[in-house]
Amino acid sequence: METLRQIGCDIVIRSAGSHSPIDVIGIDSKSRHIFFIQCKPESMSDNAKNKIKMPLEWLNGSFTSTFEIV
Repeated sequence: METLRQIGCDIVIRSAGSHSPIDVIGIDSKSRHIFFIQCKPESMSDNAKNKIKMPLEWLNGSFTSTFEIV
């Protein structure tokens, strides 16, 4: 989370105890870039990380976003 703040993210959100594919979200208003991050221990093998990453590759790319207050 601190790294995201250091690179300029205005919004950094952690999904505590997450069982979803996204543990941390960072949003940089200047670059209009959104980061979706899945956190795993450094001890996890690259092969194991790739098994998680491959089905979620669709998260890379452009999306349309909407902000609403309800």
